[in-house]
Amino acid sequence: MDNTARASHSTSVSTGKRRPSLLALVVIAIIVLLLAALLATVGLAVYTIIEIQTGYANLTPPGWRNATMRGSTSDMRYAISQDDPGLMLACGTLDTEFQSTNLCWRTVDGGAHWKSLNTAPFQQDNSDDSFALVAPRDGNRTFFAVEDNKSAASDYASDPIWITHDAGTSWRHVTTLALDFVGVFDEDSELSNATYRNGRLYALLAPRIENFGTPHLYMAVSMNDGATWTSTERQLSALEKQGWGVDNFAADYRTPNSWFRMLETTSPGVSFEHSTDDGRSWQTISTLTTTPSVGADIGSLGAMSTTPARPGDICAVMQGGLSILASADGGHTWRLGLPTWDVSAWHGYRPTPVRIGSDGSCYTDVDYQILPGSRDSATSDAPYHYTVLQLKPGTTRMTRVPLGEEYENAIGVDDTGFVYVPAGHGMSARLVLHTEVSGVWGFLLGSDASTVDLLIWRSAP
Repeated sequence: MDNTARASHSTSVSTGKRRPSLLALVVIAIIVLLLAALLATVGLAVYTIIEIQTGYANLTPPGWRNATMRGSTSDMRYAISQDDPGLMLACGTLDTEFQSTNLCWRTVDGGAHWKSLNTAPFQQDNSDDSFALVAPRDGNRTFFAVEDNKSAASDYASDPIWITHDAGTSWRHVTTLALDFVGVFDEDSELSNATYRNGRLYALLAPRIENFGTPHLYMAVSMNDGATWTSTERQLSALEKQGWGVDNFAADYRTPNSWFRMLETTSPGVSFEHSTDDGRSWQTISTLTTTPSVGADIGSLGAMSTTPARPGDICAVMQGGLSILASADGGHTWRLGLPTWDVSAWHGYRPTPVRIGSDGSCYTDVDYQILPGSRDSATSDAPYHYTVLQLKPGTTRMTRVPLGEEYENAIGVDDTGFVYVPAGHGMSARLVLHTEVSGVWGFLLGSDASTVDLLIWRSAP
């Protein structure tokens, strides 16, 4: 081949290498389309994650933070330690894109991180009130689980009670409540007000009865986490002999074996008694009756609370009374806290117990209505609101812990209500509120339910 021919052949071959085939163009086009789709999907996912995380963080009133477990949950129960800062348990069903998980979870940092635990032995069947989690007072890492089987085949079904002393890592069956307690022993409420002291569990119980009367409660002690109980009292007090019945109790942290208790009778008013021998005998320390102040009626069915941080301080409230009682001398004298707003056409009730802060502040919560005719009423109807009230030390005027109007209108309080948690583990003292809100916010937590559980907290005011 001469030089001219070689040059022509070389040019032809070189030119052919640079010309892409139709197949190559198709492949390139497909790759470009796939990359574009992938980038769009990733971008949407990132955008969705950002939106969900931002929405989750903002799904609270101003000044509050979210501790709710992320994801769609059903029949979720929470228990908040009253004395171990940051410790909470949750049990229920968590639904993800691929599966539903029925477990318990634990957080030790106030809900910033949740860790899944082993499957709990108690019933979790997603039915209403199928079980409850309870954190007793001074229990530290101790929690109870109570199965509510009354909604099963019979209203007289027994209720198993379980306990964990290691914050949900392991559970042990304590007892199963018999028919004798039906209607007279609200185990959820009584165990949440129960107190551990010197390795023993103290609670208010109703005696075993064969009729449907409502007997007076009595203070009892258990050496085996509630499997069996023994009355602490050796003889009736002077008030009990006059027909007064015990309504609530709290530890007196000034000495190891001292206690306070609240009593009521058929007429308005409450009395307070004190014991220095671990509940064997009781002495009257004060009696309060109805006052003429608006909203300051001293009713009955009260609650009281004390704290080791302020020995001798007591916070108390009465059902239906729009007031908080506070004592700084072991119940001998009392300071009455009243609202700072118009209550001339105000109606409300207290759904959960009183709490006491490490600084001596008293907290309670109420569902309330501002009725037409009140100067604080902006409308002609009277919707219910929810708010948390605070009475600071040395004051006589209660203030409302801010929640925001949209939350006051939408919140439904769980049986857990709200808990005061002392400072510790690098966390500030805080109020933790377990609420149920309208499902309008549910999608932010990955739920399409009509209502959504919400666990929120804020630093104590």
